[in-house]
Order: sequence, then C-alpha cells, then structure tokens
Amino acid sequence: MSPRSRRTSSKQTPVSRSPTWEAVYFDTADLRLARNGGITLRYRRDRSPGSTDEGAWTLKLPEDATGTGALVRQELSWPGSPEEVPPQATALVRATTRRAPLQPVARLTTQRRRLELRDREGRPLAEIDDDLVSVAEPVQARFRQIEVEWTGEAKPKLRKAVLDRLRRAGARSGDATPKVFRALGLAEWAKADVEVPQLGPHSTMGDVVAASIAGATRTLIERDPGVRLSGDIEHVHKARVATRRLRSDLRTFQPLLDADWARQMRNDLRLPANALGEVRDADVLMAELGAQIASLEGPDAAAAARLLVQLGSEREQANARLLEVLDGEPYTLLLDRLVAAAANPPMADPAAGSLPASRTLPGLVARPWKRLRRWVAGLGKDPADEALHEVRKRAKQLRYASEAAAPVRGRPAVKLAGAAESLQEVLGEFHDAVVSASWLREHAGTEGVSTALVAGRLVEREERRRAEQRSAWPKAWKRLKSKKRRGWLKALPKAAA
Repeated sequence: MSPRSRRTSSKQTPVSRSPTWEAVYFDTADLRLARNGGITLRYRRDRSPGSTDEGAWTLKLPEDATGTGALVRQELSWPGSPEEVPPQATALVRATTRRAPLQPVARLTTQRRRLELRDREGRPLAEIDDDLVSVAEPVQARFRQIEVEWTGEAKPKLRKAVLDRLRRAGARSGDATPKVFRALGLAEWAKADVEVPQLGPHSTMGDVVAASIAGATRTLIERDPGVRLSGDIEHVHKARVATRRLRSDLRTFQPLLDADWARQMRNDLRLPANALGEVRDADVLMAELGAQIASLEGPDAAAAARLLVQLGSEREQANARLLEVLDGEPYTLLLDRLVAAAANPPMADPAAGSLPASRTLPGLVARPWKRLRRWVAGLGKDPADEALHEVRKRAKQLRYASEAAAPVRGRPAVKLAGAAESLQEVLGEFHDAVVSASWLREHAGTEGVSTALVAGRLVEREERRRAEQRSAWPKAWKRLKSKKRRGWLKALPKAAA
C-alpha cells in the first residue's frame, strides 16, 4: 500500500475499467539504471480485451533530471516496437549505462482494479488502484500493491478511516518502490556505481582524491540527461564546473598521482570541458545581453532582439557540437575510466594514498597559491585583459584546492576558498564584460544600421562594467593575500613529494 497525495479522483463509485498491462523492463546486466537514481525504462502494452493499444516506451528519470524543477519523477515516452529501444532513450541514459548494452531484465503483467471515492455531491475524494502483479522474469512471482491518491477535498478523518480499513484487510504501509524493483529484488541500499566518500580530520589522501573524482563523475552522470534535454541551463553549468574542478584537482594532487594517468585524464577532460564551455558561455552572454536589452524600448528593442536571435543560433550550433562529444565513444570511455578511478584512485604508490590528509593538504594547496602570487607579482600597474583572466583562472584553482581540503582542515580552508572565490567572481564579471563587448563589436554590422547603433550603446555599457571590475580586483586580491587566510599553508612534506 502506498498512500500518496497528488491527483484528483473519487467515493461510492463502482470499479472503473480494469486494464491489464504487459511490461518489459530494460536495463544493463548489472542493473545500472536501477542502482543509479532509480531510473526505469520499459515497453508497455495494454492487453485488455478490446484494447487497440500498440504499446509505447517510457523512460522515468530521477527527480529534476530534466530541469523542470518539479519534485516528481520525470516521464518521457516514445512510440515504437518492442524490438528496438528508441535512440532518444538510449542517449538519455548513455552516461549511466556507458558501454554496457541494454537488455530485458524483467517482464511484468499488471491487472489493475480501480475504485473511485466520491462524496454525496459527487466530488472526487480519492482514487484507489489495486494492482495484482505477476512476474515472469527474472523469477516467477506474484504480489499485490495498492496505491491511494487523494484529492484536496479528502479530510484527514476520511483518510485515516480508509487507510485503517485497508490495514484491517491485511494491507501494510510501504514506500513508493517501483514494481520492477520489487520484482528484481533490488534493495534500497543497492550500491550505486559512484559513491562519494565522507571526509573528515582523519581521512587519508586516498580518500580525498577519491572524493574529488567521485564527486565530479557523479555530477557528470547525473546532469547528462538535463544537458541533453536543455530544460535548465544550470545542468550545463554544473557539468562544466565538474570538468573544470576535476582538471584543477588533478593538477593539485599531481605529486601523489600516477603521472601518466593524471596527464592523460586531464587531456581527455579538455574536450568535454571545452564543449560544455561553449554552450555555457553563450548562456551567460544571452543572460547579460537580455538584461541589457530589457531596458530598451521601441525600435531599439526590436533592433537589439535581432542580436539575440544571432546569439541563439550560435548557442544551438554549440549545443549540437556538445551532443556530438557526449555521444562519442571517447567520452563514454572517459566516464568508464572515471568510475573505475573513483573506486580505486590511481596513486603514485600505496604510500601516497595512506598519507594523512590533514598534514599533507596544506602543502598541496600552497602550490596553487604560490602560482597565483607569482603571477600577480609580475603584472605591473596596468595589466592586459588576458593577464587578468589568467589571475582569475589561477584563483579558481586555489579555490578548488581549498574546497577539496575544507572537509579535512575545516574553517581555515573554507575562509581561503571564500576569498579566492571573491577574487574569481570580480574577475569573472570583468571577463564577461570583455567577452560581451567583443561579441557586440563583431556582430554590430551584420543586421543593418539600426542594430549597429544599438550594439554601440550596449558596448558602451559593457565597457563601463569592465572598468568598474578592473578597478575592484586589487581590493579582492588584498583580502585574499592576507596572512591570516593562508597561515595554515606550508611546504609540501618530502614524503608526499
């Protein structure tokens, strides 16, 4: 029995039509879909007498995987025959299945008896689905599942009375476990492909490296459907950050890692990172120009809108290139290698993985700090835009390194990460203004005189923003280089070098 409150339904109304469904569920042999987020993929057909249903495929993704913000599982359906999984469904689960083929793993027949409860005025109160499920594969079994879905008209007293009566009849309260998981005997604690270790003061460097790789890998896998469906630009953002953070962490932990593996992994991550970056940069630029254009009126607004159309077209082209990367064999192999590395990080030697993180991390974090300090020291009074962008990238590596150390080292690492992030954000605004002004200059003359004039006005605004952020970064740098924020850093111990 699975009481829920979601849809409208009925009281005293007889049983409605009782359908019989046949469903074949697909997964990998090791049940990767089920174990990672509870994903289900099925082909179902109504076998009730007189039914003309030709069957359809349904993919159920975890909460918010499609970027709608809804707190329910997302369902996507396609027509088709049971012989071939729709390519759209295959693509949406590719990051989870990777190179493992999809195959039938369970066959269920469900006979549903539906009761509708209504009040004396005929208003719907609840819908009760009484399902008798027969399992043909992987084992022969039968079980009964009752679901109650209430409407807003159902009072607490009625709800209690209905549930009490069901319990007296032998029903037991349960969770909302999908029928196929019961058929497969899949426990709630079934291990996912990627588990992120919990870190603390007594963690080893092997734990810290594993947490870094696992966190990024899980993000890439979980965000993949949302990236493909383009339901929310945050999916692209989070996936891009995951690739950048991991490349940065691999550089930070390089003294402890297998050198060949780390070098190859950073190189292989560059392609998806760049592809995600193209789409993300277009999203950021569209948001900025959209905000600027919102203040325009009349002909100026119409002229500026043509610029957004151009940018939207460029975004679509970048997204197409991104999907080619995600669908490629190299990316699938990369995910497989990351999953393996998350479980067993390729350290330089066993001793490196056993080093106490609390003593080793300060020296590792000191490395990106020194790279940043040396770069800033050589800038001069009026650094070029490209030089300030390099400051931002080095501040970002320091931030990521400090955040990796934070679960072990606590508040000092958190404060250093926060100061590095502040500098990164100031220079990020600066860089966005530079990029925006450059794009506007490049496209100003492509849509006629009126658009060129509006583009010129927008360039002026971006130049003012650029100047403001350029004047603000020294203050953020002064805060970051304070000795009290980096006092916990020290030289890398020889044992870890």
